[in-house]
Amino acid sequence: MLGLLRAGQALYYGTSALVAIGAYGTFEQITGPKAAPWLVKSVAALTAVIGLVIGLDTRGRSPQTRRLALGSALAFAAIDIRYAGLRRRIRRIYLADALIEALFVIAWLVPRRPARFP
Repeated sequence: MLGLLRAGQALYYGTSALVAIGAYGTFEQITGPKAAPWLVKSVAALTAVIGLVIGLDTRGRSPQTRRLALGSALAFAAIDIRYAGLRRRIRRIYLADALIEALFVIAWLVPRRPARFP
């Protein structure tokens, strides 16, 4: 299950970053016009790096990867909730991202039971 979570978050971050960088017009149609495209692309590049690091932890045993994945999801959710939900400075579509990020947070926090062998 941990492998699926890691892969899902890595894929989500990678796809989001690729759209923001490679299909910026589409990204703006979905999320609204931006005053600083360079900033969007900078955040997207960092998001891609986070996704890559999460995805490359093939065994899923690195506590640093877990912290990065959990912390990133918390940070993205907090930003989405604050600026799309509370302040309404960005489009409400970001609340969908907040929901996805919250699901990542919950999944990372669920205790894992070690596999039992007969």
